[in-house]
Amino acid sequence: WYRDAEATREMFTQLEVEHEDALSAVEVAINIVLDDLNAEFENTRELNAELDRRVAERTQELEEKLEEITRQNVLIQRQKQAILELSTPVLRLWDQVIAMPIIGVVDTRRSVEIMDRLLTEIRASNARFAILDITGVEVVDTRTADHFIKVVRAAELIGAKCILTGIGPAVAQTLV
Repeated sequence: WYRDAEATREMFTQLEVEHEDALSAVEVAINIVLDDLNAEFENTRELNAELDRRVAERTQELEEKLEEITRQNVLIQRQKQAILELSTPVLRLWDQVIAMPIIGVVDTRRSVEIMDRLLTEIRASNARFAILDITGVEVVDTRTADHFIKVVRAAELIGAKCILTGIGPAVAQTLV
């Protein structure tokens, strides 16, 4: 509407008051209204220019913040991947023999990661033996114990003998 208003403003012209009669008062009043309209148009133009400038600044700020958030997200994803790899390391002990020491709490999500990582590494290294060392795991619930059994079976299905070591008494009871 701003551009239409600007074009309309150019159509307003001051009336020339050359005589002193009843119409001259109307002409003067019209000129006052036109002056007020022109002042309002100018004020609106300045406000719109200021608003455009502020919107451009804010847009720039938001784009910079979005870039920063994107960089942080990429960093977080890299760190998440590094933590995942460190939390489920696979060690190559000998030719065709790998080991995965597990330390800490093993919940369902982590047990899925353990299976994925171990099976991927068995395939990549063409391992015939995989040692899953759970010495550092103090407590295993029945769901996680079941998952460890599934890891052993899955490894055997892709051609590797999987040995579960470091089993404590509580974990052995849960596995049985």
